[in-house]
Amino acid sequence: MSEGGMLAWKRKSDKAFVNSGQYNIGEMSLPSQPPPGKEWRKTDTGEWELFDKEANPQQETEKSTEDPNEDESAELLHKVNRNIDTLEGLCLRYKTNRRKLQNLNNFSGSSLAMAPDVLKIPRQKGVNVDRRSSKEAIEAMERANILKKFIALFPSLSQMEGRIYLDDTNYDFESAAKAARADMEWEESDKGTRAERRNSKFNNNADQAERFVRGVKEGEEDQVGKGHIKMVAVAMEEKVE
Repeated sequence: MSEGGMLAWKRKSDKAFVNSGQYNIGEMSLPSQPPPGKEWRKTDTGEWELFDKEANPQQETEKSTEDPNEDESAELLHKVNRNIDTLEGLCLRYKTNRRKLQNLNNFSGSSLAMAPDVLKIPRQKGVNVDRRSSKEAIEAMERANILKKFIALFPSLSQMEGRIYLDDTNYDFESAAKAARADMEWEESDKGTRAERRNSKFNNNADQAERFVRGVKEGEEDQVGKGHIKMVAVAMEEKVE
């Protein structure tokens, strides 16, 4: 038997030597960044070699689902839900910062209280865009512009009244304007009729009151009864109204 062949410390040393051989020096010296268009791949022999970089099939699938006619530099539109949306949350979602978002939409503050109903958001690569939400935001902005135009045409109407006319006509501007004009003409006609009746009644009562005052001055109190006094009170009430 050779010396040390069966000793325990020899066997442990051999085992440690075998385990130390599992470390790959080539892997430890692998460059952190491959050249452009190349990537490192480990061969069957355990060595690293440079190969042409292949496209990720998942990325190709995601790219194919995007609209080819869509402008990558265009701004996104987001319809603000004031119940759940926050300024910080939108910045994280669209990978932007508060200052850019505020400058683009002309509002200030640490919340969305002063923000418009539809926010413009700079497009960023890698941002997950909800197409349905963007479409709703575009429709909301279009309706807001129609409402502004409608109120400019009928300044006597409030925002709520204008929105009611547009909602009733599914935001058909011409139909809503026609309905508003018809209602205004009817109101003006009705007011004119009531005003004429009121003025006529007041004038008649005023004439009778004037005759009553003139009769009192001339000493004709006997000809003037209590009914005339009541008539004067009615005339004065009409004047107040």
